[in-house]
Amino acid sequence: MIVKNNFKNLFYVFFLVFSFTSISNANFVFGKPYYNRHEIIKVYTDNKRAEHLKVFKNDSRFSPFEDMEKIHFQQIDVDLKVAYIPLGFNPPTGSYEIKFYSSKKLLETKKISVYPRKIEKINPPFHSFTVEYGGNLNKIKVGVPSKKGYSNEKIKELLQYLNIDNLFFMVGQTNAKLKEVHKDNPWIPENLTSWKKFNTKFKDDFTTGGYVGCFLCFGPAISKFPQYEFSYDYSFDYGLYRSNFISIDDSNRIKDISKLVQKIDDDKDVEFVGLDYIRAGQGGFENYKEFITIFNLDLPGKSKREKILQLAKSVKNDRKPNIKKKWEYFRAYKTSQVIESMANAVDKTIWVFTLGWEQGHNHGQDPIMFTDAGADVIFVMLYEATHSEYEDMMQSWEKYLAKTENLQLVIGQDIDYPLNDNPQIRKSGPEEMLKRYKKAYKVFSINDNLKGFFLHDLVRAFYGRLYPYQSKEWLYSAGSALTYFNINSDEYNFSISAEKTGRNIYFTVKNEYNNSIKLERVTFRPGYWNKYQYQDIVIEPESEAIFELPYRYYHRKMERQYITMIFKFDNKNFFKTLYFDSIKYNK
Repeated sequence: MIVKNNFKNLFYVFFLVFSFTSISNANFVFGKPYYNRHEIIKVYTDNKRAEHLKVFKNDSRFSPFEDMEKIHFQQIDVDLKVAYIPLGFNPPTGSYEIKFYSSKKLLETKKISVYPRKIEKINPPFHSFTVEYGGNLNKIKVGVPSKKGYSNEKIKELLQYLNIDNLFFMVGQTNAKLKEVHKDNPWIPENLTSWKKFNTKFKDDFTTGGYVGCFLCFGPAISKFPQYEFSYDYSFDYGLYRSNFISIDDSNRIKDISKLVQKIDDDKDVEFVGLDYIRAGQGGFENYKEFITIFNLDLPGKSKREKILQLAKSVKNDRKPNIKKKWEYFRAYKTSQVIESMANAVDKTIWVFTLGWEQGHNHGQDPIMFTDAGADVIFVMLYEATHSEYEDMMQSWEKYLAKTENLQLVIGQDIDYPLNDNPQIRKSGPEEMLKRYKKAYKVFSINDNLKGFFLHDLVRAFYGRLYPYQSKEWLYSAGSALTYFNINSDEYNFSISAEKTGRNIYFTVKNEYNNSIKLERVTFRPGYWNKYQYQDIVIEPESEAIFELPYRYYHRKMERQYITMIFKFDNKNFFKTLYFDSIKYNK
């Protein structure tokens, strides 16, 4: 891959040298022979009459920003001009027609192509457990619902219990609160010294990956890391200030990230390299010069700070036409450049975490741009949203994915009680998490973009904000979500349903294979139904097995009930959780 990328870079250099030596004959020259969707098209000319250009796609005007129907050339040298063509979010691929004009007439027409990048394919279902922990990874102790005891080694048993094939763990994070983290070592030492041993324990049983927290620092970072430029942000209450996000353009930070990424890549036992906090936060206004150059804008103010302040106010107020939309796109473009540089530096498959809100646009992210920049897999974080906000989030994604293909999305929920709220049902927790996974499956599977679920994270599942639940209840919910994915994606030809009718509860497994199937072991949880256990249940083709259990009321303080069916088929566990008798707030 490195050889290939170097060859591509040499090809571009040759292309530019050849183009500029003959620019007088060609009149208009593109910066590259073709572009991907994360890039900005650049056109150069030495034609003194050239004033502006217009872009067409399929004989219609193409303008991702409403006020850019004409894109004007800018003088960059005595005899040379340049025009920038931002493609915007989710641009169509294929051939674009560019028409060049003087002030009075058409001078020339040329075509340029925009292609999606060919990605490294993963095999669904690509289910993953993340491990976000700022300490020694080998000291994490977990348990398995069906067994007693907690240990680090039980991580293997837990993932096998849930049918999860991927274990992705944090290698680098910057936390300025710790004495051990300082100017000469920006990463938490315990992660750096423990991840290789941790990986060795599980590499033979799971696909493993290490990831780096890129641009967000925790604690009093600004005073502790003078080598970094911290990003400018703005609020109506406090004005202009430096945030804990390092500037997306900071060369020192990019070098530090690249060194750690390459260290992960060099480990032969790690198969994936990941980037977290690969975003600019909600600021980034220190990059104003490049922004106003690309969009050919005038920015009032004499000093650097005045110009930054003017841009920040304009974006936050969103009063100027398209200014916020342009700014979000520009920051995604800048972040894509970082991803591309990391992809060029490693051989292994890269995955990145993105926010769920507005496809990450308000933090300088975009799944399509990140994919073309070099991220083969996108982990979409569908948390930090209330129940009603989640519905809005799903509508936004449904619209975005309706015309999108060639993505590999893995979507995740946080194992966290406050983040899985439902204003209509008390203490919904695991029930709400399962509902969100199911809802997201229906939205994200549009055009075959969805490849799996991820659970965030292993530490939260046992030591996070679980109350009033126990870990096992969250894990039953997670297992039911993974089973829902596997069955609905047609990996298995049977269905599972559950319902409460009167004083009885029914679980039904319908065989849709052309041959008989055998459920090796059937159990029900929690312990109130321990005596209902079955072994080697054979279901004939196009037939079903119905399991009838008596209704039992428990957990009066919890004000909701659940029962989980677990059975083994094809040497894998399958889960189905039924929630019932949940007391609604409006009763």
